[in-house]
Parts: sequence; C-alpha cells; structure tokens
Amino acid sequence: IWGTVENTGIAIAPFYQWQAVVYDDPSGVYYIQWLDGGTGALLDIDKQAGSNPDVAYYANADAVVVAYENGGGIFVDDYYLTTVTPTNYNLNMNNPVSSGINPNVDINSLGQGILTWEDGGGVFMCSFTIGTFAAGPIVGVAGGSMPDIALSDNGQDIFLTYEQGGQLVMETYDYPTLTFGGLTPTSAPVIVPTSGGGFQ
Repeated sequence: IWGTVENTGIAIAPFYQWQAVVYDDPSGVYYIQWLDGGTGALLDIDKQAGSNPDVAYYANADAVVVAYENGGGIFVDDYYLTTVTPTNYNLNMNNPVSSGINPNVDINSLGQGILTWEDGGGVFMCSFTIGTFAAGPIVGVAGGSMPDIALSDNGQDIFLTYEQGGQLVMETYDYPTLTFGGLTPTSAPVIVPTSGGGFQ
C-alpha cells in the first residue's frame, strides 16, 4: 500500500467487502484508504495531520471513525458515506478528545463507540456517539500504557488490555456505567507475566 509505515489499523464495512485501512506517513499525516476486499482496488482515499491511527466502522457502512494522536492530543475524525457507487466518504470534523498518545477505538454492531488511550503513565477511556461525533465522560482506569479495547455486541461488556509494570493486564468493565462517567469492573483482572521481551 505504501512505503514507510509506522502504525496501521483496519476495519471492514458491514454488508460490504470494503476495507478501511489507516496508516502513518513519515510526512506527519495519516492516510485512510477504502479498498475493495475482493479485488484490492482503491475506492477512496483521504489524509489528515496526525499519527498512530486506529479505525472502526459504524454498525453499517454509513460511517467510519479514525482515532489518532496529533501534537500531544487524542483526536477522532468521523467520516460519512456520501455515495455507494462510486464509493465516497467525506470527513466531517477533526474532533479533539484529550491529551495523550496510543489511542485505540472500537464500535460494536449496535453503533456504540469506545475509545482508549494513555496519558502521563495512565490508561483512560470514554464512550462516544457519532453522527456527529460526541465523546462521553473521560474516565481514568489505572497506571499503564499501550491500551487496546473492544466493545461486545450486547452493549454491556468492555474488554481492555494494557501494559503495566512489565505485565499484560486484561480487564472487563460495564459499558453503561462508563457512559455516565463511572467505572465498574465486571471480572477479576487477568495478568500475563512478561516473557522477558515485553509487550507491544
């Protein structure tokens, strides 16, 4: 797809074979390309200032969000489908969320969004809605780094992983509580000791 790539993300459009692929470019921008999953043909492309992107599709193909870092801050860009043939997505806004680095994003099949990132040695997360993008309350989780996140299709369970003290921590939380600014664990954390090489 490209030459020097530092970080990537991919999401597949529900009910279509379109793949939304995001990646860093050395010039200080991230690219998003929509590709035909069957042929690999380029359907649409955009670029925005930022780095370290991750991408998630809405519950249908109508919308895509890209979480990324730019100038020490976490942003989420929301793109909306304007035409199917030819496939065309247009950026709505660059939405600032918080200070931080290493964002990861997910949207479940109900269209509910979840975002995580690290800032100052801590892991944070928030819910969000789109059409247009609106972030929910920001909640601190724990000390740690390199978080990743997923939201179950029941709209209830958040699955979070992050690195802490050389170990990988896996935790689950209640999504409805997060949307109101709370934090309710739904299981005991699972700890994976380091193998010596660390985690990424």
